[in-house]
Amino acid sequence: MISKATSMLACFTLLLFTPALAQESSRSDFEEFCEAHKGSWVGDIELAANMPGFGKQGDRITAYSQCRVSDDGNTMICSNQIGGDLGTWVVAYDAAAKRIRGLYSTSSGIFNQSITYRSEDGWVEEGTGTTSEGEKVETTFRIAVTDGGNTHTWSGELTVDGKAEKFPIEVWKRLASPTKADAKKAIDTLVGQWALTFEKDGHEKTAKVTAIPSSSGMALRVTYQETGEQPASGLFAWHSTKRQIVETWFRGGEHVRICFNGMTDDGALIGPVEGMLDGKRFAGIRVLKFHSQDHYTHTIRSTISEGEPQPELNLDAKRIVANPAD
Repeated sequence: MISKATSMLACFTLLLFTPALAQESSRSDFEEFCEAHKGSWVGDIELAANMPGFGKQGDRITAYSQCRVSDDGNTMICSNQIGGDLGTWVVAYDAAAKRIRGLYSTSSGIFNQSITYRSEDGWVEEGTGTTSEGEKVETTFRIAVTDGGNTHTWSGELTVDGKAEKFPIEVWKRLASPTKADAKKAIDTLVGQWALTFEKDGHEKTAKVTAIPSSSGMALRVTYQETGEQPASGLFAWHSTKRQIVETWFRGGEHVRICFNGMTDDGALIGPVEGMLDGKRFAGIRVLKFHSQDHYTHTIRSTISEGEPQPELNLDAKRIVANPAD
C-alpha cells in the first residue's frame, strides 16, 4: 500500500513496480483493493539506512498516508509521507488487460509502476522502477491484511541494480476518523492558558498559548506567544464537511495549517501539516495527545522544509492555573 516509499528508506530510495508475470484481477478485486486501503493510515517504519534529521539505521519512525477514491470509483489516490520523502500513489483498473495498475512518484525524483493481484491473506504487488540516481529496481511486496482490514503488514524482496537489499517489515494501522464529539472534547479541554516548553537548536524555549471558545462551542480563537517573538493568531475548529479538526496559525507572512483527520489507538489526534515559516515552505506530520485535563503534548514529526528534513520537535504543554487570589 502506502509503503512503497520505504524501499527508498532501505537504500535512500524506495520503489514501486511493474511485473513481467502478473495475475489477472477483476473489477471487483480492484474495488476491494481500494476499500482495503482508503482512509488515513499510520505506519511503523524501520530506517534501513542513516537519514540525517530523522534518525540512524535501525531507528523506527512514524509514517503517514491518506488514500481516497475518486467519485466515479475509477481511481484511488494516496498522499504519503515517509521519512524525508513525499509521495503520490495512483491506482486504477486496466479493463483490457484485467490488471490493477499503479504509478508512484516521490519528491526525491523516484518514478515506478506496479501491478497488484490477490493473495491468500491479502495482496501481492510486483514491479520495477528506477531510483533518482537511475538505478533499476525490482520488487515483490506481500501485503497481509488482518485485524478486520485495519492492519496491513508489508514484507517482500527488493533488488537495486540486481543486488538484493533489505526491506524491513512495515506495519500500517488504519486511523479512526475523529467525530464531532471528539472535537468537542478536545476544544473544551484546550480552553484556557497553557505554558509550553520545547528544545530547539540545543536550547530550551518557552511559549504561552491562550485559547478562547467561540459562541458555537466548536471552535477556539488562539494566540501563541513565544518569548521575544511576535505573537501568532490562530483557530482550532471542527470542520463539519470534511469531518476533521483544522488548526490554523498566522503571523505576518507566516502561516500553518494542520488537518487532524485521524485518531491513533491511544486517542492521539494525527494529521498532515503544511505552511510557510521563515520564508520557506514546509510539510510534515503533527500528533496532539492529551495526557490529562491539564497536560498535552504536541509532536512535530517528519517535517520537510524546502526539501530538507528537519529534526523532530516535542512541545510539552501544562495548564496555567490562575492564582485563587486573582
